[in-house]
This record gives sequence, structure tokens and C-alpha cells, in this order.
Amino acid sequence: MKYILLILIFSSLLFCADVSIKADRNSISIGERIKVELQISYDKEEKIYYKDLENASIGSFERISSEMVDKKDLGNRITEIWRGEYTSFEKEGKYFLGPIEIEVSKGEETDIVKSDSLEIEIISVLKSGSVTAIDSTGKQINIPLDSLQTVLPIKGVRKYNLSSEEKTLIFSIIGLVILTIVVIYLILKKKRTGTIKPVIKKREVPAHVVALEKLRILISKDLNGKGLYKEFSTEISTIVREYLEKRYKFTALELPTTDIMSKAEEFITDKALKEELESLLGITDMVKFAKHVLLADEMNGFVTTARDFIENTKESEQMKKEEVK
Repeated sequence: MKYILLILIFSSLLFCADVSIKADRNSISIGERIKVELQISYDKEEKIYYKDLENASIGSFERISSEMVDKKDLGNRITEIWRGEYTSFEKEGKYFLGPIEIEVSKGEETDIVKSDSLEIEIISVLKSGSVTAIDSTGKQINIPLDSLQTVLPIKGVRKYNLSSEEKTLIFSIIGLVILTIVVIYLILKKKRTGTIKPVIKKREVPAHVVALEKLRILISKDLNGKGLYKEFSTEISTIVREYLEKRYKFTALELPTTDIMSKAEEFITDKALKEELESLLGITDMVKFAKHVLLADEMNGFVTTARDFIENTKESEQMKKEEVK
């Protein structure tokens, strides 16, 4: 205990600063300004920091302005006088302005010096105010604004609570907005992707593969063995014509043999192949129209001739790649 007392005494001797406060009145109306004067006195070796200059308010009072109006050098001491204006919007009652704190430092030591507090009464402007009027006798009288004493104290802002109907309406609107966004998104997505399924391009079977398979099926029918020579010749002619049509991209099924051979000049350069084609188509035409009768062995030779022609004119993989390029 003795050491604590010694520390307090030492601190009081170390710092000699003091601060006092006074106001031009002890009551104001709500929102009215009050003028405050602050006097700070300290040694020249001391440095002060007016902390409340950085604060927008002191307790229930808001600072409007604050400035140093005078500074006196009294030898070893300095006195500063600060003046400021404050206001308050609290409800009616008594409030304290202060204490105002000053930070004082001397060397490496720092302390806080506080002023006294001012008790300020805040009153309603309606209850304290009055208007001047003339009564029935012509005498001038002052009538309080709240002559019926019906003005209630200012209350704080109350939190508004939504009713159940308002909550339902708000949630309905939010739900409708979300539903609209989802529908718009789905419509836009449908437009981007489309409703038609993507077309899967089938791998095109080469013309020679189709023709050779049809020749194999024709042989398996054994039309020659059944004496159906005309049908046999017709099918061979059709297979060869379909092959030419698909291989060289021109209409061959409906063209007569002479026209087909004219077209063949454009894409078949080998003379022997052209002669094979012309012989094959010519004889099958004669058989179809009953102008010529062949033996079974000769007709079977048509299959060999047709197969050799297809094998020698088929499209190679290299030719397909060059067409794509």
C-alpha cells in the first residue's frame, strides 16, 4: 500500500497539466447548439494530445466544431483555450458532457488528464417553446406550444415487423422471380442445343464392296441351274450399272449402253477395261431382250468378267483421302 501511494504522489509531481471545462448554459432544446470552452494548462516540457478532437461525439453530444482560439506562454507554463459547439438529439432528460480527456507525455512517460463533466438538461422544444398572442382584452400573452401537455417524449426508431400477409407476398414474388429465371434459362438452353437430335453420319460402304456382295448373292441363287437365264443377265446388268452410278456419280440405271460407254470415256482410260464393260453390257442386253441365247458356262463367265471389272476400277483409300482434301 505504501508503494502505491508513493507511485501516485510521484505521478502527480511528474505531470502538472490540468484541464477545465465550462458551457454557456446548462440546458438546451433537442437539436440546439451549446457552446463549450476548454482550458488546458501544462508545463513547457510536457506535450499534450487533445484526443477528443478526433471523435465525432462525446457521450450523448455530437461535435459540430472545435478550434483553439488562444494560446498563452506564461513562462514555464502554457495555456490553451479551445472553443467548440455541440448538440444532441437524445430524448428529454439530463446527460453529461464529458469528461474530456487530454493525453500528456513527458519524456517516455504518458498520462491521461480528464476534465470535469457538465450536466446538461435536454428539453423538448415544444414543451419549452411558446407563441405570443393577444387575448380578448387586447393584452399580449405567451401561450406554450404544448399548452395541453400532449406532446410525448421523442422515442427511438422502432423496428418494423412484417405481417404474415406481407411475408407471404414477398416470398411469392421471390419465388416467381426464381421460376421466371429458370424458365428463361431452359428456353435459351433449348434454343442453343435445338430439339432435333444430332444426325449420326453413317459410314458409307464403298461401291465395290456393295457390288461384290450382290454378285455373291446372285451366284448363291443358282439362276442358271434353274434355267432362268434372262433373270440372271438382268441382275448382272443391274449390279454393274449400280456400281458405275455409285462409283462415278452419274445416272447409269436408266441410260442405254451406248450412253454409258460415252460417259465411260471420261473416267476409264484403260482400253481393255472399256472393252470388257461394253461386251458385258451389250451381251446382257441381248439376253434380256431375247435376242441371244447363251450356255450356262458362258453366263457364269459374266460373273467373272463383272468381278474383274469391279476389282480393277474400285476406288482406293488414297483416292478417297485426296477427294476429302
